[in-house]
Amino acid sequence: ATEKTESKSASKKEAAKSSSKTIGLTIERCDTCTQYKSNMRRIFKVTSELYPNATVNEVVISKSKSFEIYVSYDGSQNKLIWSGKAHAPPKRLAFPDSSVYLGLLKEELKDK
Repeated sequence: ATEKTESKSASKKEAAKSSSKTIGLTIERCDTCTQYKSNMRRIFKVTSELYPNATVNEVVISKSKSFEIYVSYDGSQNKLIWSGKAHAPPKRLAFPDSSVYLGLLKEELKDK
């Protein structure tokens, strides 16, 4: 159990070194359904595991069925990387799979 803990902490330190720049994530979500909130939490968890120094801002808006993810890097302007409206209906397609989301995020940050 100790080896696993040590390897996890070592990998987190490596991730922290590689993500020393400031990464900001803004998630705009509709307030009508708990599914939007739970998916926002999932995206936050996935992001913080890969980029422990990332900051996530939740913006609750009254736009129906909205789930949009923006990323900024070192204070740059927010760039849209996911729009749920472009993928839905059905509603389940409005939320990116974790692997799809991480691919989009890594692609956006690869040259940074």
